[in-house]
Amino acid sequence: MRRWHAELASWPGPALYGAFLAWFGGWTVLVVVVADLAIEQEDTSELVTAASGLMPAVGVLFSFLTGFVISNQWTRARGAAATVGTEADACLRLALASQSNGTDGVAIRSDLERYITCVVEREWPVMNVSATRHHGEATTAEAMRTIGRVARTEATRSGVSDPISWDLLGAAESVAVSRRDRLNLAGNGLPTALFMLVFLSGVALSLNAAALGVGLDRWAGVLIAILVVLIALDLALIVAISGPFVGHLRIHPIPLVAVLEDLRDGDFGELAHGESTIQPASADPADVQRPVN
Repeated sequence: MRRWHAELASWPGPALYGAFLAWFGGWTVLVVVVADLAIEQEDTSELVTAASGLMPAVGVLFSFLTGFVISNQWTRARGAAATVGTEADACLRLALASQSNGTDGVAIRSDLERYITCVVEREWPVMNVSATRHHGEATTAEAMRTIGRVARTEATRSGVSDPISWDLLGAAESVAVSRRDRLNLAGNGLPTALFMLVFLSGVALSLNAAALGVGLDRWAGVLIAILVVLIALDLALIVAISGPFVGHLRIHPIPLVAVLEDLRDGDFGELAHGESTIQPASADPADVQRPVN
């Protein structure tokens, strides 16, 4: 998503829906009032007839586009949630493998705890920042690389059986791959051109509805107002679900937090002693360092 689109998606729900309702409702009322004043009474019937003929085509176009985009983005959001679950499962597998005989379980669990803490406290809040959407946060990337090095070291340690080695290497690889999938989903949002196409179709449908409202009675105006409200809410919903990790419908790292709490509670064994020095990341793009690939 472009920066303005990402920022719009990050708005709180009431502000986002309220802004779309105010924008569409305001200028639709303005169009109706101006048309009532500018169009002669004898020309009103011709305008209503023309708008009535266009309404089915414009309505079908808007319905098709919004249905397609909402379905696509909702599926993408559910896929993002599944990716977070896969990442948490990979961390759980690595924690379980750390209990195997012959491995330095304390080192594995401590590095894993540091990685998950980095994801939750540093990377998650800045995944909508352009500097981190594709490459990730620097401290988290280093913590992930540390997990890979430790897993390879322990997998090749003498006395560690082949199945245990495979578990360690497979879990560490899954952590890295699922993190990359998560960052890819965060960095590839709704194409701006597609959103503008849907937005303009909504504007066209609202204008057509406003034309129908010229010269009609109050109850017909109520139906047209309901239609405009639905158009605004549809477009606001598209924006809200276009960024799976931002906004009021964003995905939370609940599966990762659950694994982190289990690690800290000692469910898989002891951790290395010492206080964490990890600090929450700044959401300011100027403060985000791009990791070295």
